[in-house]
Parts: sequence; structure tokens; C-alpha cells
Amino acid sequence: MSRRCTWGIGVLVGLAITALLACNSTYNASLDGLVVVPTFGSAVMEAFSFNLTNGHVSTVNTAPAIVGQPTAMVLDPSGSYAYVTILPNAQVFQTISLTSIATYSIGPNGGLSTIGTPLTMLTICPTGAAPPTWTSCPTGSAGAGNLSPVALTMDSAGKFLFVADQQTSDSSGNLVPGSISVFSIGSGGALTEVAGSPFTVQTLLAGPVTTPNLVGLAITPTKYPVLNTQAVQNAACALWQPLPASTPEYLYVTDANNDVVWGFTVQSSGALVPISNPLSGVVLSFPAQSVTTGVAVDPCNRFVFVTNTQSNNVNAYAICNLTSPGRPQVCNSNQYPEGSLVQVPSSPFALGGGGAGPNGPTVLEVDPLANFLYVVDHLSNQLSCFRISGDTGSLAPLSTAAVATGINPTAIAIRADDNWVFVVNNDVLNGTGSVSQYELSPATGVLSPFGSGISTDNYPTAVVVK
Repeated sequence: MSRRCTWGIGVLVGLAITALLACNSTYNASLDGLVVVPTFGSAVMEAFSFNLTNGHVSTVNTAPAIVGQPTAMVLDPSGSYAYVTILPNAQVFQTISLTSIATYSIGPNGGLSTIGTPLTMLTICPTGAAPPTWTSCPTGSAGAGNLSPVALTMDSAGKFLFVADQQTSDSSGNLVPGSISVFSIGSGGALTEVAGSPFTVQTLLAGPVTTPNLVGLAITPTKYPVLNTQAVQNAACALWQPLPASTPEYLYVTDANNDVVWGFTVQSSGALVPISNPLSGVVLSFPAQSVTTGVAVDPCNRFVFVTNTQSNNVNAYAICNLTSPGRPQVCNSNQYPEGSLVQVPSSPFALGGGGAGPNGPTVLEVDPLANFLYVVDHLSNQLSCFRISGDTGSLAPLSTAAVATGINPTAIAIRADDNWVFVVNNDVLNGTGSVSQYELSPATGVLSPFGSGISTDNYPTAVVVK
């Protein structure tokens, strides 16, 4: 059984911090891992250390405030900074007034501390006649969209932060399309929004004209996974040469309204250029199934996987990139534009080992050694677990095809040593929260639930692990 601290549910920051400080803990970077969870109910950042040998968990005695409603979180590659997107919400004490990103530093003792004040994000405003084009503008401008970030990712070099902003409306109730905000990361973890951000996608040229709703994003790596002494099975790409220095970065974004994946080339400035046909100039989109939501990229730079919440399955694609030593063979069947996604054989794949469902898949993650895929099934309160074919990218259920989570799982994080998995459960019906903890077998991919999980304050929304 894991050691953990429990406390009552509250909405006042002061009460939550008092309860958290009542529980003592220690953190040793060489012996322990660190799990960080933002909670909406108490409006604080919670941190938990866990022993890498026995998995036992305790609370780290810091709980800096969140001045708003947290929606997504990401950790930088060094594990020094955590970034959280936050929305204004009158239920939170001392809430921000505009959608922002808060930055937290992670100290050598595992403690969290707030850096400066949250950075206000820009939004988009319409220009020209109908249908309008959209340009960057300050939040609150005439016709501006009510910015609503829902997902975060960061490139493997820790240079840029990318945010998916879902479809919203303006102050008059007019629909505003989803967009992608991009920030450069400077010294001390400082953020600066890049020129042209937020970036938008074009209206589809075929099919119904539907406002884009961008809800998930993932970026390709520029370096291969680092092998570690605890891994008993190497990543397939460890057998290849390192990725060339000229390896491009592609950002893939899911559109839940149009059921497609959009692709972008990331420029050296962080600006996004849509992937297009070099001959016709037509911007490309890559079809998925129904209500395309989550997206994950293979750390070996070969495959992309997306969840389809309504059709209850997962699409798998090969990344057609001439500079990648692991370029999948399916890309050789045609002269695809660089960065194109081509569906792998047998895609899409059913969830939960072919169970009846509906599972309601949302977010998903590939393990750090690029062998397994884990899908959060929101409706069935479970993870669907797959082995990835290194040759084709096709998915096969593991021997344990699904494992139970808590109620309403919403986020997943896998530690870089490929040994521990954490899933946040936001039990809105009962007003409680928890983190399910699993031991991962790198040889088989099978997840074994550890103890009874970690109790959090109410309404946790995201999780990262160091």
C-alpha cells in the first residue's frame, strides 16, 4: 500500500494550504520521482514525491496558489519548470481577469514556487468581409474570441510552448474558430508569445463548412529517447543513427468539429506554416473518424496516433519525412509532401481489447521508449493498452488490454524511466479527486495498479511527472 496524505475538500486556498502543510514529506532527486497536479477546487498546485524503488508516496509541503481555473499543464524537458494554462473563474479566490499561462519553478527539494505573474495570452479577431480572416489581437478587443486553452505541449529542446485553443465565441455570441498559441521560452523559464500567434487553420475546401475546434496537439521529436539503466527493452530507434541536425519539427493538431488532423512545420522562430502540397499549394488535412480529440507522437519520429471520442477508436498514421532514418515503408508508396500523415494498415483500431464500449477515448500517450500506447477512456473509466508495431505502426492489444482508473479520468503522464504511469481522475459527481498510480513493465507494457492511488483535493485537471 502506498503512503499518502488525505484532507477535506474545500474551495478556499488558505484552508487547502493549511491541510497540505499538515503532512510532512521528503524528496530526494536521485531516489524519488515527483508528481504535480493542479486542482481547481482548492486552486493550488499539489506535489507528491514517490520512491522509485517501492513506489511509496508522500506530499511535498508546498502548495502555491493558482489564480484561476487550471485547464492543462506541461513540464519542461529539464524538469525545472511547470506551465499551466488558466481561465478566469469567479469561484476562485483572487482570480485572474484574462486567460493566461502561469509558470512555476520546481526546486531541488521538490517544492513548487510561483514565478512572476501569469502571462496574458493573445486571442484572435476577425478582419475583412465574411467569411472573415483572423488576426492576433489582445483579449477583450472588439470582436475578440473568448480564448479557451485546452491542451499544451513543448518541443524536445524546450524552446517553444504550444497551446491548443478550442472553438469559442465573441461577446456577441458569434463563433470564433480554434487556434494555436505559440510561446518562446527564455532564461528562467520566461515566456514570450511569438509573432503571428495565435495561428489559425483554413476552412476545409470540401465537405460541410464547420468552424475548426482545435482540442489536442503534439510535436515531433528532434532527438531520440535516452535509454536508461532501468529499461529492460530498448526503444527501436536506439538501433539507428541520431536524428540529423536538420530534422524538421512538425506540429499535429486535432480538429474535433471537422474530424481531421492539421499539420504544421515549426519555423526557427516558432511560427507555424501549414503543411501543403508543394505543387498546388493546397493546405493538407488528414482525415480521422468522429470527434477527433487527443493526439500523440511516437518518440522515434515514425507515427502519430489520434483518438476519436464518438466513434470509439484510434487512428494511426505514418509520418512521411525523408530526413527520418525510421521513415515507415508505407510512405514509399507515393511521393507524399514532407510531414504528411498516411494511415497505417488496419487503422482505425478498436479500444479496450474490442470491448463493447462506448469508451469515450480522449487523451493518449506513447511510452518514452516508443513501444506502447495508452489511451484514456473517459466514459468507461479505464486505460486501453496497446503494443505498437515498430515496422508498420499498427496497434495490438496487450495481454492485459485494459486497466481500471478512477472515476472520470482526464489526463495521463508516463515517467521518462518507463516504469511509472499516473492518471488524474476528476470525479465531478462526488466532488473528489485522485491520481491512479501504475507500475509499467518495459518488457511487456502491462500496467499493474499500485496501492490505492493518491488522494488529491477536489477537481484535479492535469498531471506531470518528473
